[in-house]
Amino acid sequence: MTDEKAADVLSALRDKHRAIMETGSELAQVHGQIVEALNWALEILRHGNDSV
Repeated sequence: MTDEKAADVLSALRDKHRAIMETGSELAQVHGQIVEALNWALEILRHGNDSV
């Protein structure tokens, strides 16, 4: 493999890694929003049961 080809392969790997990390960051943000919504729903259910 030539140095130029190796550089192309490493560059492509770097770009794919960056895209994966960005996707992971977005997924982590959505996960946090889901957990927050679930916690909010649980609190509402707990308070609703206390008033019965």
